[in-house]
Amino acid sequence: MSSISRLAGDLGEKTMMVCSQNIILECISQPSWVARQAGYTLLGLISTSCKDALSKNIDKIMEIACRGVVDPEVRVRYAGLSALAMLFTELAPKAQLKFHSEIVPVLTNLMLNEDLLKMQTQATSAMLNFVSGLIPSDDQGEENESEDVDHKELMSKYTKDLLQALFTLLKKGIQAKHEPLQTEVLNVLGAVCNVIIEDFAEYYNDFIPLMVEIL
Repeated sequence: MSSISRLAGDLGEKTMMVCSQNIILECISQPSWVARQAGYTLLGLISTSCKDALSKNIDKIMEIACRGVVDPEVRVRYAGLSALAMLFTELAPKAQLKFHSEIVPVLTNLMLNEDLLKMQTQATSAMLNFVSGLIPSDDQGEENESEDVDHKELMSKYTKDLLQALFTLLKKGIQAKHEPLQTEVLNVLGAVCNVIIEDFAEYYNDFIPLMVEIL
């Protein structure tokens, strides 16, 4: 897979998009889960080198990625979550600001209700990239829609449900001794704190006993 990322970098954005967009669309429309998995994997792999072109077609790209995370096949959902996480990083904060109402409830549901710990960890990782994209940075580009949007206010719409989900997952990760899930939950928790700042105070006492238990 790393060879595809290198190839995308060598070919350049315009050529790579021409070569890959039809392949992605064809793959994700196939009845074979292997083909769908390949399509979402490719989407994630080109997201860095083709981010300008993806940003110009963000509505279509995010619709495609969202289809992947609700695919009936678990291995396709995993690839879809990986692609979505990459898009949250490369298209931040535009993707977060335009699609939060569609995506956050779906990711929260996957975090709580996926059967496999590996899948819950992957969904939590995608949520980390979503929240991290709301943390102000100096390299989000001149064309920054976030100037007119209060990220803290946006995050507050989901804070209660998200933190309840994180609490549940952290307990589960501790009980199952599954460190990857514990790590991702704590990373999301830290990112949420960076967005909502002092508003996290009311949840502080809920999480401290679990953090002590980890130590």
